[in-house]
Amino acid sequence: MIDVEWGRSGLSETIVTETMAERKEKLINMADVIIVLPGSTGTMDELFEALADKKLGLFWKPIVVLNTAGFYDNTRAQLERMAAEGFMSNKHLRAVFFAPTVQDAIQRCINGDPEEDRTTLLAAAVK
Repeated sequence: MIDVEWGRSGLSETIVTETMAERKEKLINMADVIIVLPGSTGTMDELFEALADKKLGLFWKPIVVLNTAGFYDNTRAQLERMAAEGFMSNKHLRAVFFAPTVQDAIQRCINGDPEEDRTTLLAAAVK
């Protein structure tokens, strides 16, 4: 990203990686929460990587999608269809919180999901 001038100046810290796979690994390992803002294919890739890791029990922190102006309505509908057709469990569907407002996103980051725990996510993974 730096080579094509997508990098940002003025940040307190910049972490440079060689590959997108390394970038996603750092993102998952260093995050206290995943907050997904409206974006493009890279954003979707990072969201689904985090969800896949959560389903496998490798990531336990909140995944919050900021669904500004319904930007992620179709993504949510696709995940709901996957669950309805048995490709993922409803428990895993609920592992992603779609926040309609910034305030809702902040509250989920602070409070987490009161229904979610490692045992129930792992149980859903083996079904």
